[in-house]
Amino acid sequence: MKLDRVDMTIEVCQEHLTNSTSSFRPQIEDFLTQHLLIIICAEIEKAIKEMIIAQARDRCSDDFQTFIESCLNAIFRSMKSSEIAGLLNKFGTARKERFLELVDDRAKTAYDSIVVNRHNTAHGSGSNLTFREAVESYRAGLSVIESLSTALQE
Repeated sequence: MKLDRVDMTIEVCQEHLTNSTSSFRPQIEDFLTQHLLIIICAEIEKAIKEMIIAQARDRCSDDFQTFIESCLNAIFRSMKSSEIAGLLNKFGTARKERFLELVDDRAKTAYDSIVVNRHNTAHGSGSNLTFREAVESYRAGLSVIESLSTALQE
C-alpha cells in the first residue's frame, strides 16, 4: 500500500529537518510530527472509505452504495485497529475474523499509536512520538490497512 500524500509529506519534512536547516530541534520536530500525524490519519481514513465504497460498487445497487457511503461519513473517524475490526464485524463476523488473523500485534500497536497521537494532538495534549517514530509507526501500521483490504475482498 502506498499513500502518496503521506510519503511526500515525510520526504519534505525529513529534507527540512536534516538537510536544509539541520533543525532537528525538539519544538520544530514536534510541530512537523504533529502535522505528519494529521496527514497520515486523513489519508488512511480516505483510503479505508474508498476501499469500502469500491466493494459497495461491486456488490450493491446504487441506492445501497449511497447508504453505505453516508453511513461511513457519519461513523468513520480516526479508528483504532479494534474499531476497524468492529466496523468489519458489521459486514459479518467472517471479515472481522479474517482481519484479526491477518494483522499482527506489532502492526496494530504501530497503527494505534498514530491514531492515538493524532487524537492527542487535535485535543491539546500533543504527541509523544518523535518524527522518526511517527514514520516508523506509519510504515509498520500500513499492514493494518492492507489486512483490511484483504478481509474486505474475501
